[in-house]
Amino acid sequence: MNKKIRELSEFELFSGLSREDLASLSEYCLPREFRKGQVLFYEGEEADCLYVIVGGEVEVWSDFRAKERDLLAINKDKCIVGEMALIDSLPRSATLIASTDVSTYVINRDDFEKLLIRFPSIAVIIMKSLSKIVRNSNQSYVTTLREQNRKIEKTYKELIATQEKLHREEKLATVGQFSSMILHDIRNPVSVIKSYAELALKKMGDTMDDGLKKYFTRIIGETGKLNFLAADLLDFSKGEITLNYTIIELTSFIRRIVKEQYAPFAAKDVKIALSCKYKGAVLLDADRFERVIINLLTNARKAVDRGGRIRIRTWEEREILNITISDDGCGMSQETLDHLYEPFYSRSGPGGTGLGMVIIKNIVEVHDGSMKVTSQLDKGSEVHITLPLNR
Repeated sequence: MNKKIRELSEFELFSGLSREDLASLSEYCLPREFRKGQVLFYEGEEADCLYVIVGGEVEVWSDFRAKERDLLAINKDKCIVGEMALIDSLPRSATLIASTDVSTYVINRDDFEKLLIRFPSIAVIIMKSLSKIVRNSNQSYVTTLREQNRKIEKTYKELIATQEKLHREEKLATVGQFSSMILHDIRNPVSVIKSYAELALKKMGDTMDDGLKKYFTRIIGETGKLNFLAADLLDFSKGEITLNYTIIELTSFIRRIVKEQYAPFAAKDVKIALSCKYKGAVLLDADRFERVIINLLTNARKAVDRGGRIRIRTWEEREILNITISDDGCGMSQETLDHLYEPFYSRSGPGGTGLGMVIIKNIVEVHDGSMKVTSQLDKGSEVHITLPLNR
């Protein structure tokens, strides 16, 4: 058996031919070699032959000469290509390029037609070849389509994320401008109110009854908080916080805050339980950390039902101060947790700025601490703050 017949016999598509048929087929097969990168034929050309690929690999391209071209299939040795145009007598429907060095046998159009007449079984073989090409083209198309869909989906998600980022940055820029404009406008009248309250306490002295003295003291305290809130907003808009460290006794600090803030909790019959195992002092910005505790307690109060329970715990572990504030309230969904530190995102209804948790997190982190929030719907939430004690 000569080389040409042996190579043809190795084709699955020719496996049904006898040796005599293979010998007859080989008479029409003209050997031809192509180097890597060489074009066997171009899309749109007249179809004058088909190719029997006995060695190497070829690529089938659509719109090869266009800017947006598509790879339809990659055919390896033991395949027939180019026969579709011979069957329908139309121009080539694709471009064929050798992606490696390729060995082929070429069968001219006239010889191809003679083969179909002389060997009807060849027609079946061609049908199988066509089916394989269509399947490969479909698979390549589906793969390409899936990849394009993945890219589109990724691009869309990136676009949405960019839009959300720009929207947030626009809001932050607005807050920054707003804060800068109103900071002095807020502080000036508040400072005047505070000064008059302090002056009244000083002038009236012991002649002022205890109730009135309590009211003026409360005015002074609340105006101080308003000044602090204005400064906090400006800190947030600038993206930086400058701390004023002081040494505080943590248990007394927390007990004072709870006592001063207890009125709205008592009105809702909410109990606050303290478990302060850390008895030492800690270096903190007292004013700003007071805002942390107040904001977290306020969030917990809003979350619990009437008669609910809030617990504050402190303890030390390996020179790390741990503070947790937990409640048995409504809890938070995963969506809310995902947006917890997103500025202006609020689920507390009217009156919520959506900045509370952002500011809390910023204050904790500027103290070199960290914060973790866990929550379950209908079971409650817990905020766990850790702060280094060895600063």
